[in-house]
Amino acid sequence: MMKNWTLFAFLLLLGACGGDSLPPLTVHLVGDSTMADKRDPEHNPERGWGQMLHLFFNDKVTVSNHAVNGRSSLSFINEGRWNEVMEEIRPGDYVFIQFGHNDQKAYDPERYTNPWSAYRRNLERMCRETMEREGNPVILSSIVRRNFNPEGTLEDTHGPYPYVAREVARELGIPFIDLQQQTEDLVSGLGRVRSTALYMHLKPGESEMVPEGRSDNTHLNVRGATEVAGMVAASVMKQGLPLSSYLAPFASLPRVLVVTGGHAYDTTAFVDLFRSMEQVRFDTLSQPHATGLLSSACVGQYNVLVFYDYVPEAPLKDTTVYTRLAFRGMPMLFLHHALCSFQGWNGFVDLAGGQYIMEGNRELDVRPSEYTHDLDIPVKVADRNHPVTRGMEDFTIHDEGYRVLQIAEGVTPLLSTDLPECDTPLGWVNHCGESTVVYLMLGHDRRAYASPSFRQLIRQSLLWLAETGNEP
Repeated sequence: MMKNWTLFAFLLLLGACGGDSLPPLTVHLVGDSTMADKRDPEHNPERGWGQMLHLFFNDKVTVSNHAVNGRSSLSFINEGRWNEVMEEIRPGDYVFIQFGHNDQKAYDPERYTNPWSAYRRNLERMCRETMEREGNPVILSSIVRRNFNPEGTLEDTHGPYPYVAREVARELGIPFIDLQQQTEDLVSGLGRVRSTALYMHLKPGESEMVPEGRSDNTHLNVRGATEVAGMVAASVMKQGLPLSSYLAPFASLPRVLVVTGGHAYDTTAFVDLFRSMEQVRFDTLSQPHATGLLSSACVGQYNVLVFYDYVPEAPLKDTTVYTRLAFRGMPMLFLHHALCSFQGWNGFVDLAGGQYIMEGNRELDVRPSEYTHDLDIPVKVADRNHPVTRGMEDFTIHDEGYRVLQIAEGVTPLLSTDLPECDTPLGWVNHCGESTVVYLMLGHDRRAYASPSFRQLIRQSLLWLAETGNEP
């Protein structure tokens, strides 16, 4: 499920070490409006994902976007556009081929192709002619339309076209990038409301170019196009294509999802904490919407999940989401008040390695946990050789402390304190299912976020978790 970042880092390092010797090449894009460049990008909020692809490659790569609005594989060929691409292909170039949106328009004979015959033949022709010129064809399925039914289920609109595209790639032995699946996972995970942030949904007056507003569930805005372009770059990396050596350095960085919500915090200072870490890329998503993404296959695009949320009560179906994540080996970092979540779920202790108990139980001799604000906590590093705490010295941090926590047996302590208002350990490593989990009690407010030691703990935790999560 997880990406082998060790291999990818090696490929990128190889490219970086021999960057001057890498021959220049061109990535030719062939497709429709969801891929095409849009005019007047300074004022136009619409983007094709191909328009953003250059952001993910170094300066040895030229992205030549031949995609045109409204074209199918048939009309692209019949208008002579494919011949123009063929004239530009040089040995070693790549050709990304993505059709399907307009091939299915049966009311238009100039564009419609039967998926089992004409569509298939057109893809085969483009691939074979690319290879005859010593180029490298790559087939991509179409991105999903944001087509939710009244019950909130995302329904497919592409029929057999993505399947046929996959079969052509398989039979010809060429790479296939399943953007239908990847974008469907993303959109369904975000849900009907939040997914509008990826598409051309504009209120009247929001854009000078579209003063009347727009509600478009097919075409992407800057955010959506960048997200899809990142999926393509990640797929190039994941499949180990030689093109991986040309990826921009940041494209190899571990990707982190930060889950928040349910508890007040200084949002600006907290986000700045992650922005200061040049070694990772991160997204944020708040509860309850985050659970939808966590339950989808799209969560696999992340290397580490960070939980800074507070979900004290949750239905049983939500707890199974976390069980599946642990079973799949997703690395997780729980911070501070996230330990207060899932009060009615005994399995949370097994997952996070501990839990803050909101209400005790006299019959079971279970005491409620306690907290104390505004403490100057002396922190002792338990193991200076552990990757999370490597190179760190003991430090003092102004923070909130917890005590009388329920802590699972078998956790590996990372930090401790002798302050009576705090439990020891202050942080630990736990293992649940196939997942490695780190918990840090620290991190209540902006004063803690600003601590260089706390920042080092977060940074080293993320990098270590990203690495351990990708061990074979």
